[in-house]
Amino acid sequence: MFIPLARRGSSAFSKTDLIVVLGVVFVLGALALAVLFQKKRAQAGQTCVMNLKTVTLALKMWAPGSEQIFPWKHHNLGSSAYTNSGMVSP
Repeated sequence: MFIPLARRGSSAFSKTDLIVVLGVVFVLGALALAVLFQKKRAQAGQTCVMNLKTVTLALKMWAPGSEQIFPWKHHNLGSSAYTNSGMVSP
């Protein structure tokens, strides 16, 4: 005797319903991932700006105490080979 798995009046999902629901879940997941990656990229940009501000402040604090000469131009740090090569300290 043949017993059908899903009858016309039943409350079960059909294949079409299942495919539509999975498609909607996939699209929503893709949008959520896009938003997360965008926030991560924005945070990295903010970190870069803060690092640049910190370095700028450090150099501005260094200059007045050393006759307005920045560390890479200062000859009292050691050998002139280090100051000409771009290294800050030996």
